[in-house]
Amino acid sequence: MWRLASGANGIKPLIIFSYFFREKIDNQMDEQNDFKNWTRQSRPRPLSARHGPRDTRKEPAKTDLSSDTELLEELESVTEVWEAVQGTRDRNAIYQYLKAVYRLVRSWEKQGFSMAAAQRALQLVGSDRDLKNEPFSIVILATSEVDFRMRSKWSRALRYAREAKLRKQSLGAFIRRAGGINACASQFARRRAWQS
Repeated sequence: MWRLASGANGIKPLIIFSYFFREKIDNQMDEQNDFKNWTRQSRPRPLSARHGPRDTRKEPAKTDLSSDTELLEELESVTEVWEAVQGTRDRNAIYQYLKAVYRLVRSWEKQGFSMAAAQRALQLVGSDRDLKNEPFSIVILATSEVDFRMRSKWSRALRYAREAKLRKQSLGAFIRRAGGINACASQFARRRAWQS
């Protein structure tokens, strides 16, 4: 507890001491904050972590598009997963189908022709629908028999996973942890509304 001494000699040293003490603490805090900011800026970001939304609209340089037979084989493998999911009563089986769709589109994106492959897949299955720039929706249309609302919801959930999921995390675990397919779809819609 501080006591103020009577007379001018007692007050002056106390004021000087408290001013000096406060100044010293402020300088130490500034040095600590400067060091924290410096280490944050100089530290490399971990490769496994995804920081912020990625711009997925840009595609790398085009490489050769898969032949029609390869494209049909890829779609057929996803269709087989869809049929296997339809044959089971397991609630979580749908995640296997969504994982197959996700992997196919991501492999197209890594090769640099996701939109070209998706549009070609749409032509190969004989659909005349115009699905604008959305490979997930196109693959779901080409490999399953769901209505527009379900296709849209699954597509939004997969796009949210593409933006927010960590590389090592499984798709099913990510979607379950985020609250399910509906929650992921609504999170994606909220992000898009906030960005526009």
